[in-house]
Amino acid sequence: MYSGLRLKKIDFLIITIILVSAIYIYYHLIDRDPLVIGVDAPYYMIQVREILRSGSMKYGDPPLTFYILYAIAYVVNDIRLGFIIGASILAASASIPFYILIKEVTGKYIPAITTILLILYSPLYLRMLADFVKNQFGIVFIGLVMIYLFKDGKTSRDYILIFLFTLLAGLTHILDFALILIILGGYTLISLLGRDREWRMVLLIAIVSITIYYVGYLLNPFYFGDLNRGFGFISDITSSEENIRRTPSITMYIPGITALFLSIILIGYKLYKNDYNIKFLFSIAILDLFLIIPWNSNWVYRFLIMTFLPSSLILGYIVSLVENRFNMLLISLVIFTMPISNTLMTINHLHPTINMLEYNDFTAIGNMIESNSIIVFKESLIKRYWAEYILNHEIYSRIPHIPGLSTIYIIVRNDGIGPPHAKLLYHGSVYSLYILKI
Repeated sequence: MYSGLRLKKIDFLIITIILVSAIYIYYHLIDRDPLVIGVDAPYYMIQVREILRSGSMKYGDPPLTFYILYAIAYVVNDIRLGFIIGASILAASASIPFYILIKEVTGKYIPAITTILLILYSPLYLRMLADFVKNQFGIVFIGLVMIYLFKDGKTSRDYILIFLFTLLAGLTHILDFALILIILGGYTLISLLGRDREWRMVLLIAIVSITIYYVGYLLNPFYFGDLNRGFGFISDITSSEENIRRTPSITMYIPGITALFLSIILIGYKLYKNDYNIKFLFSIAILDLFLIIPWNSNWVYRFLIMTFLPSSLILGYIVSLVENRFNMLLISLVIFTMPISNTLMTINHLHPTINMLEYNDFTAIGNMIESNSIIVFKESLIKRYWAEYILNHEIYSRIPHIPGLSTIYIIVRNDGIGPPHAKLLYHGSVYSLYILKI
């Protein structure tokens, strides 16, 4: 595909302008509400607060993203601000490797710019903002792996970097790690079919990476427990039971199906022209095919969100095939503006999972609860994370069995039924607080 990175000063200028602009836009999208947008935002802030307090995360998870957010929060001396800045930077920077990748594959600026803008402002990518922060940041390692994987005449250094970035993806999110393995698998297959000896080294990297991740899981499940999600996915798709709680809309399949269709056409055209340099297109097609298969698993929704990646790469590659620069720019503008209505709709739906009335209730309740108390809150996990973050207190979904337990605080929605034999302490706009003596 290309023999080495050929970045010039103009490339760094383009990347800087796009990156700074994206960080600015993302920051204001996340900070558009006094609370923070995103389903999992309070979870990240809880983790950061615990690292600041004790040096370790509270909940088991791949650690890389949390410690980066911690470092930023430490510098700005504010957890909320640190999370907003960190999530904005991580989301914007994740797209940079794909500018480099398409620039190197095509040798042209406009397709590279088109690709990075399609990624940054894709409705699916924006859906991840301040919510799937680990998954979004891990995309940077997918891009870095692809940069060195599709380089011609790879050296030992290139293979080491591919291996390193694969491991770092594993320390970020299991889905990014898995998608890199899919890409490595696609590359191995097409190399094997083309009798290219590279397949041995690429397959070795995949096998060793999986082995290291599994050993990490056995030795330290706190950091590598994401592997349980992988086991859960395998269990789902091998089960005869229906495992999908939420069926994705048919429109979510459109980017992936379109990308796969275009990939097949491009591969067929190149083979018709006796051009067998199809490793890049074939690997993207394999990745895209995996993402759009209607798996019998709740992961299917997350997979479909990730289809922005192969679709953006394919569209950027197609733009590079246009000879005239003016026509190339015109087609790029058309492609970029096509999903604008969905992008604006997605932005409009970015909001916190609690409102200010709930926030005020939690704040008032926090002033009434003594330290080292037991708090029971039976709402969804999404609400419990916000309660835990605002109250700065452990939250239980049911009354725990603790020897000597005598007093329990119970938070109940106002439209619910208060616990029997409990005394009402606070009646707010949304929630009420009861105290129960055992």
